[in-house]
Amino acid sequence: MSSRSVLATALGTGARVDGDFHLDHDARIAGEITGCIHSTAHLEIAADAVIHGDVQAASLAVAGQIAGDVAVQHTTELLPGGTIGGALQTGHLVAAQGAAYNGQLSLHQPASAADSADTVQHESTPVIRLNRDKTRRRVAPEVTTPSGPSDPGFSEIPGAVHAGIRPRRRVPRAS
Repeated sequence: MSSRSVLATALGTGARVDGDFHLDHDARIAGEITGCIHSTAHLEIAADAVIHGDVQAASLAVAGQIAGDVAVQHTTELLPGGTIGGALQTGHLVAAQGAAYNGQLSLHQPASAADSADTVQHESTPVIRLNRDKTRRRVAPEVTTPSGPSDPGFSEIPGAVHAGIRPRRRVPRAS
């Protein structure tokens, strides 16, 4: 899921817990929890995990399902198949194609960036990034220019097909 090397599995596949979970180390949840999860470190929610409750963590990677509010101090990764159904407060949000989110989003400046005097302003601002499975293709400038009177009014935007963006109709300017 993530690039972290050592994770303790806090709850294995098929296990079920009714109650709150408190973690002080990087952990992976693969079972079902009905209750809140409080983690002071990185937390991974595996693809077959289901969480019915609120989640608090330093950083979070979600490939399973969370039905509750989520508060993350640093970065939240929504991996393919991962879903969050509740309010999300995070410093950075990275969403992969195939992830789902339904709720209110609140981006904040991560605490470590706010405390550091060496941090450049643009690096500490909240960020939303979309991971794409396909690389963008480069389009030569001559391909994007209108071809004349037979042009339907649309011009291609580099990467638009991969990003799901539809170009706007060009309106000719009066000279």
